[in-house]
This record gives sequence, C-alpha cells and structure tokens, in this order.
Amino acid sequence: MAILIPTYDLAQEIGAEIEIDAATVGELLSIGRERWGKPFEDTVRAAAIVVNGRAITRLKGKRTPLGPDDTVWLVNASAGG
Repeated sequence: MAILIPTYDLAQEIGAEIEIDAATVGELLSIGRERWGKPFEDTVRAAAIVVNGRAITRLKGKRTPLGPDDTVWLVNASAGG
C-alpha cells in the first residue's frame, strides 16, 4: 500500500496520512475521487503530485507505478520571488 500525504487543507477533511492500495498514481487518484469526491478532485486539479520526492511529470505521469514503500504527496503549487 502506498501512503498518500494530502495538502494541509485537504488533510483537515480526510486525514494527514492515508494508506491506499493502488498499482499506479492514476489508480490512487481514482480511488481518492471515489472516497472523497469534490474536495479531493479540486485539490488534485490545483496540486503538483510527487512520488518519493519526484514530480510525476518527471516519471511516468499517472502511469507511474506504486509499491508498498512509496509515498505520494499532493503539494500546493506556489510561485513568486
């Protein structure tokens, strides 16, 4: 089971650390949408998704495989200088 670490705001609703049995990032996101609906979907739409410290855009995107020791973070995007 992979561990999902949601953004701070979402964690207030669903918990700070959730175990999810998913083979890929895409499957994890589908499970999250089914369990938590709109709050989860809104967060995912605005967040960067990171697996073990690496953005999924640098991996295989939603096809990135997940194993039992993997951690998936939803990170609020930020910009500025």
